[in-house]
Amino acid sequence: MLSQFPGVPRAGLDKSPGMLGEAQRANPDALFLQEGDFRDAHPEWREAWSLVSCMWGAYIYVDSVAEVEQVVANLIAWTQPGGHVYLPVIDGEDMSRPMPKYEEVVIGFGGLTRMVASVWDWHEYETGQLHKQLISPHPDHLLRLMAPHFEHLELLRFPVPAPEWPSRKAILASGRRAQPNPAQPATITYQSIPSSPFLPAELTPQDQAAKLPYQVLIAELAQRFRPAHLLPALKRRLGM
Repeated sequence: MLSQFPGVPRAGLDKSPGMLGEAQRANPDALFLQEGDFRDAHPEWREAWSLVSCMWGAYIYVDSVAEVEQVVANLIAWTQPGGHVYLPVIDGEDMSRPMPKYEEVVIGFGGLTRMVASVWDWHEYETGQLHKQLISPHPDHLLRLMAPHFEHLELLRFPVPAPEWPSRKAILASGRRAQPNPAQPATITYQSIPSSPFLPAELTPQDQAAKLPYQVLIAELAQRFRPAHLLPALKRRLGM
């Protein structure tokens, strides 16, 4: 991520020494690359950065929804007035579609419910590692947390990378306010899923015919060229 901004003053925070080493090799001119935790407040960074991000859904590894909310609060606090937060989202739709609604009135409970987060385990095939009880807040919950602090929020959607994959998401928060304003929350735009360069276009009838076996095509041609079918067709074409 940082290496996409060569020549721009930038810094990084990560708990993994290995990842910090990779970042150092890719960003030798970074201001600093520090081992640390996004849950820590770091008051020295308050309103210090024009763009703040927590990339690749790293927040899913914290221990509770409250800790994810603390990560989001820190991202906001570190952003200077007028600045931006870019937050890639991992949510329940990445595991199971369709995505549950965020808010819904449940008659049996006699009130409004919010699907605040999904909790899931991930068993990696390649490494055999088991990641337990990962926390994925609903994107609308993240938007709700950020709305008092920004002028505009956009839930970005990315092209589907492969068949059966979901469209990944990210939140772009723009125009960080000097003071939060819950009475006038940010405007929110939900982006449509763009067409994917990784998937074939919708099949035309000609494309579908091209997938038929030769035996089927030959049988169809033989059927169509039978005299009882061909002569009436020619007459219709010729207006006879």
